[in-house]
Amino acid sequence: MSKPNTDVTTTLTPQQQRQLTEMPAENQELALRMLQLTTAVNDVAIKAAYNLGLLVAQLTDDDQSVPQVAAFLNTEADKLYAYRAVANEFPLEMITSWSSKPMASGNLMTTSHWVALTRISGADQRQRMLNRIIKESLSSRDVAQLIKTGEFARRRNAAAGAGRKPGVPTSLAGGLQKFLAVHQTAVNLSPVMNEAVFASIDSLTPDDVSPVLVTRLEVIVDLLDREAEALTNDRASARRMLEKAKECLEAKAAAAEPTKEPAKGKEPAKGKKAVKEPVKEAKEPAKAAKESAKGKKAAKESAKGKKAAKGAKGPAKGKKAAKEPELVGATS
Repeated sequence: MSKPNTDVTTTLTPQQQRQLTEMPAENQELALRMLQLTTAVNDVAIKAAYNLGLLVAQLTDDDQSVPQVAAFLNTEADKLYAYRAVANEFPLEMITSWSSKPMASGNLMTTSHWVALTRISGADQRQRMLNRIIKESLSSRDVAQLIKTGEFARRRNAAAGAGRKPGVPTSLAGGLQKFLAVHQTAVNLSPVMNEAVFASIDSLTPDDVSPVLVTRLEVIVDLLDREAEALTNDRASARRMLEKAKECLEAKAAAAEPTKEPAKGKEPAKGKKAVKEPVKEAKEPAKAAKESAKGKKAAKESAKGKKAAKGAKGPAKGKKAAKEPELVGATS
């Protein structure tokens, strides 16, 4: 690591003196040298920022060091972290060489350009961006916007505009629901884009176009090309899964049919009825016996009736017999 150059003297305010005493002893000297660099004139601002980054890298490795020094310097901690990233990512010789090249507009690169470049991974991509900065006179804000679109952003995979890798679904249903939501959004967005954005293609003018717009369109076209290929594979996989799911559902329904037949025929109800039938049959002999007793009673009553009728004829015979002696007497 290079050793920073410090030859600017400064005077501390009372507030800075108090802030300095609150720092660890090993950080105080570094903070003083960093303060000297922040007062450097504009023509050496890039070198000063680079040296600041070298000094920040030497601070004690804890969460309070950089914020304490930032407060002491009356600057933002994020700025010091950015300078440290520049010093870690680029050699000073490279920075001074490119920063001395005038852009097409005559402007020069600033520290903010280099801070933005730290967010690009890969030497080839950084070289491409450096060339575009000089050729297209891109400001540091333009560079930051280009990186935000995803083309040059630091990412794990090399695909442009890939974005954050989605999490692995925890269930089949959850994964399909997420997949459905993402593609439903794309389908719903398509007609809106055609009506509100792509309809203005023929009316574009040079004033409407910027390097950021061109890069964003390049990223979109590349993304759509890769999406079309991915959707072809996804469609085939979804159809295969649909057919397999239908087969599983039919097999499940077929396996469930035998268990449903008893419930449909209500066999258990018949069984209960069959249990009651012997009881009903057992009642039949009693009924028959009762009817037989009634029959015997009727026969007995009939016999009594006949006997009474026979008794009634007896006296008639007696009278007939009594008359007969009278006839006999008369004869004599």
